[in-house]
Amino acid sequence: MSEKIKNRVHMLDILRGGAVLGMVLHHGLVSYEIIFSSSIDLLYTEAFYILQLLFVAVFLLVSGICTNYSSSVLKRGIIVFSAALLVSFATCIILPAIGFTGLNIYFGILHMFGLSMILYALLRKFFEKINPIAGIIIFSLLFIAYYIYYRTGPVSSSYFLMIFGILPESIKSYGDYYPLLPYFFLFIVGTYIGKYIKRGDFPAWFYNARFVPLEICGRYSLWVYILHQPIIFGILYIVWALMNI
Repeated sequence: MSEKIKNRVHMLDILRGGAVLGMVLHHGLVSYEIIFSSSIDLLYTEAFYILQLLFVAVFLLVSGICTNYSSSVLKRGIIVFSAALLVSFATCIILPAIGFTGLNIYFGILHMFGLSMILYALLRKFFEKINPIAGIIIFSLLFIAYYIYYRTGPVSSSYFLMIFGILPESIKSYGDYYPLLPYFFLFIVGTYIGKYIKRGDFPAWFYNARFVPLEICGRYSLWVYILHQPIIFGILYIVWALMNI
């Protein structure tokens, strides 16, 4: 396909929907552990960690790709980051107040995603000066290099450094944690890949694929992500309460 793609690319919704459902599964298992005080060994295997990273990577790449179809990246970023602050308020203040700890989200995927969009919108002219192929290579290498460092588990005494993947020593437990670095680099890689997708350079099947359930989930991924945690947590808590009557 050589003509410029102007219509919605449903494959992007499919990929984002699948990634979001994968993250929902992970959060559901973590919520089960907390409510039922039961450990799920699967969560701590290297295979599950790789699968979780895959879901996040797909979500971020697709989100970066979609900046090529949006004229309001800054506005969307502010909305997502505002929603992230509400999530932090709920998990860091409300849940501990009613007796549930360990789910604190200080800087989760919504924080990282929202801030990534804001930074990209502000620095868009700079990023667009870089050749797309060079951008994909440079920021992929930056992601790999910083991710290796991040996996060493660096710590400090500063809360500000959390956004760079360096946890404060005082934080012993938390829920979602996706620092701006290294994941911002993946988001930027997506913005460059999106230029080729929008131009129509991908195979025809990529633009023609349809799977409505995942498309719907992907199209409303922000709402799915925000609402799934209280819904899952509420259902599991009701089940736990009924089992302990």
